[in-house]
Amino acid sequence: ARVYNELSHNFRPLQDLGGRPIKQSWNPEETPCGTCTEVHGGPGCSDPAIEECVCALDDHCCTSLFDQRCVDLATVQCGCASCGLCVHEHITPGCGEMYVEECVCEIDALCCTARYDRLCVQTAIQS
Repeated sequence: ARVYNELSHNFRPLQDLGGRPIKQSWNPEETPCGTCTEVHGGPGCSDPAIEECVCALDDHCCTSLFDQRCVDLATVQCGCASCGLCVHEHITPGCGEMYVEECVCEIDALCCTARYDRLCVQTAIQS
């Protein structure tokens, strides 16, 4: 799996706490949030309730592409936070969900400059 780094504007491999690359081993269609936590080339996502919430906030998500802003809306404002990378520890900084990452890093800058650890996860869940 790769995660977008908003600070450097590029993708980096996601690593676990041991420094090993994390492989995406799940099928987004089978997760509780379906494809609503994945950027994809079409409009909407596979969970009707999450899709309705996201599209009410930004109709672009259901008329054009389901881009990173749509994923961020799904995870931050529409109930899919537990599906995203911001609630999992990893050795690389940041978590790739723009709005969650900004909030967490405002509270603890090390989450976006060093590694995304247990304290970052707790901050993401509580914020």
